[in-house]
Formats: sequence, structure tokens, C-alpha cells
Amino acid sequence: MKNKKVFWIIVLFIIILTIGLSIYILKNNKENDDITINTPNISKKLFSVNVPEGIKTEIAYIQNNNYLAIVFENKTNENISSGKLKVVIGNKEIEKRLELLPIGKKAFFKIAVPNELKNTINKNKVTITLNEIKSSNDFSFIDVDKINNTKTNVSVIENNTNIKINGINKTGEDLDALIGFVVLYNNDKIVGADNVRIENIKNNSQFEKNITIPKIMIPSSDLTPDKINYGKVNYEKIEVYYTYAY
Repeated sequence: MKNKKVFWIIVLFIIILTIGLSIYILKNNKENDDITINTPNISKKLFSVNVPEGIKTEIAYIQNNNYLAIVFENKTNENISSGKLKVVIGNKEIEKRLELLPIGKKAFFKIAVPNELKNTINKNKVTITLNEIKSSNDFSFIDVDKINNTKTNVSVIENNTNIKINGINKTGEDLDALIGFVVLYNNDKIVGADNVRIENIKNNSQFEKNITIPKIMIPSSDLTPDKINYGKVNYEKIEVYYTYAY
């Protein structure tokens, strides 16, 4: 009788342990789903990302690893009116301001890698922190979803990818500036991106902006040390996101 009791205690312990482990794995998988790091040939363990809950984050090195691209998406239930971004690459610290990030919108930061660290990015630790967040649903802002008929026309000149963005301002207001970004994806991973800022757009008027995604270096089969080959960025789709306007 005593052995049977011990047996059931052990079974109960195993069940509790299994449930706890399952919850831990599910929690970690959810957290990982909120942070995407696209850094081929560079260990993801070098990255530490500290952002508020509900902020989805995408990270990638772009333009021959000269820049770090960071995309935040507001998946919370409040509009973010401001915040502070601090990026530490190796021993260099860069600070940026997050101006406005409405619910469901994406914001983009293009962080220049310090020159002295470009050749050692596979060793440099990177810490990304988004804090000092101010959020509320009690302030008004221009609805950039009313920017209509956004189209992109792509051409490649000397391996540079030129993107012409066209749209119509249907917000009901004249815009001093429209803020957003364009991003190139390959296998749902960022391979190229740049800021978009378009100024002085009258209401109901068309606008256009030209963005160039520079060519990239391509590994050569030729072992000559001083030979460098360039090619265009390979991508599957281009997305244009507008974050806010004023």
C-alpha cells in the first residue's frame, strides 16, 4: 500500500514537471516570435533585445553590414507618443528618439555601424533597448492609412535598386511631412531598407519619392584578394510603410 502511494506521488510529480516545462517552452517560443534577428554568419547570441511587451521587433544587418536595420511594430492596445532607443554596438552607444508609433504601425531605424567596428561585427555584442515609453489613446494624429494608391516602380541601374514610390494624399489635410520606410524582404527576412520622408504634400494631391538601395558586395570565386564583385540585392517583395505624418 505504501509503495502504491509512493508510485502515485512520483506520477503526480512527473505530470506537474511536464506541465511546467511545457508552459516554459511555450512562453519562450512566444517571446522568440516577437523578436526576429536576420544576421547570416553572425551568432544571434550576440544580440540582447529589451523592449516593452507588445512591441514586435525585426533586426538585420544591411548594406554590406554597414547599417543595422531595426523595425518596431506596435502590437499593444495604446498609441505610443514617444520613446527612447539606445543601441550599443561593441563599446559604442547610439541614441535615437521614437517620435510616434500608433497602434498597428511600424517604425524603422537605420543605425550606422561605427567604422572601427565594421570588420568585427561577428564578435561585437549588440544591445537594443527601447524605453521611456509614453503611451495613451487620448491624443489625435493624422491617419496615414488614408494615403491611397501607394505604388512602387523598380529599376536597376549598375546593380543599385531604384524604387519610385507614388501615392495620393487623402488624409483631408496638407502634410508638412510624411514619415515611413521602404523594406525589401527575401524569405520574409529584411535584406534592404531605407527611410522615407516626403515633405509638403497638399491634400488630394499626388506625390512621389525615389529611394535607392545600394548594390552589395558578392563573395567571389576568384581568390585574388583585391578583387571585389558587386551585385543587386536579391529580394522577393517590397513593402512601403507609413508611420505618421504632421
